[in-house]
Amino acid sequence: MKIIIAEKIAKQAADLLRAEKWDVIETSSTAELDKELPTAEALLVRSAVKVDAALLDKAPMLRVVDAPALAWTTWTSTRQRAVVSSS
Repeated sequence: MKIIIAEKIAKQAADLLRAEKWDVIETSSTAELDKELPTAEALLVRSAVKVDAALLDKAPMLRVVDAPALAWTTWTSTRQRAVVSSS
C-alpha cells in the first residue's frame, strides 16, 4: 500500500507504517503531494491540507484518508467518495 504523509508527523509514527512494509512517502510541498496523489492508496493529513473534491479527483486510487488531528468530522458524498471536512 502506498501511503502519503502530507504533513509533518512524529518520526516514530512514520516508522510504524514503514515497519509494515508499506510504501510511505512524506511530502513537504503541494507540488510534491500533487505528484504522488495519482498512485496513493492512503493519505494521512493533519489540519493544513484540505481534503476536498479537487484533491480527491487527483487521487483515483485513494482508499483511505486519515485526519487524526480533527476532533470530529462531517462526511459528505462527492462522486461516490467521502470528503472529510471540519466545521
